[in-house]
Amino acid sequence: MFFIELYNNLLDFVFPRTCVSCESQRLSSEKHICISCLLNLPKTQSHLIKNDTLDQKFWGKVPVKSVNSFLFLSKNSKIQNILYAIKYKNKPELAENLGIMYGEDIKDEDFIKNIDFIIAIPMFKAKQKLRGYNQAEAFGKGLGNALGLKIIENIIIKTKATISQTKTGGRAARYKNTTGVFEILNIEKINGKRILLVDDVLTSGATIDQAATALHNSGAAEIHVLTLAAAV
Repeated sequence: MFFIELYNNLLDFVFPRTCVSCESQRLSSEKHICISCLLNLPKTQSHLIKNDTLDQKFWGKVPVKSVNSFLFLSKNSKIQNILYAIKYKNKPELAENLGIMYGEDIKDEDFIKNIDFIIAIPMFKAKQKLRGYNQAEAFGKGLGNALGLKIIENIIIKTKATISQTKTGGRAARYKNTTGVFEILNIEKINGKRILLVDDVLTSGATIDQAATALHNSGAAEIHVLTLAAAV
């Protein structure tokens, strides 16, 4: 035990662990995010306090029953650092851990009790193969673990690559970028079902809107949206 602790301390000295949120050194007992950042996560609490700014992204479009996000996202923020680490620094387990945290927060909400299963917004196959994982799916798995819900794969696919939504300019361009990119493979599995549709980030809502529309048009009874973060 002494030698293991000595080895870990030596590793910390040579390769100091840093918090993906504030980028300061963290303790070996802290995983990815330091305790200070965890205690100060900017939670939206949208499941407790109605947040029209989230709902408004879908008004007049696809009928979704509820829209909730775990965290507020602002430019050049600690949450942006976390999301960057999840997407580009090979940390799907971080997305899963945050999904578990959010699931614990919302597990007693009424809308959760009627959900049949979780579907994550899919990535284009070639892009996922290059990255090695789908961060939305990792977040969904964490939610599923906390909520006792199964995440269903191979229901909806992304049929073509799109430009990152953060690089497409205005709202109209973002909707054009995502129009017609999703296809339902197993309609019989979603007909009449109440679905929790999850993604990592809610910005304009264009991507989620297109996926939700495909599910709705294929017979889904209810669609509830959950994301790890929402842009403000």
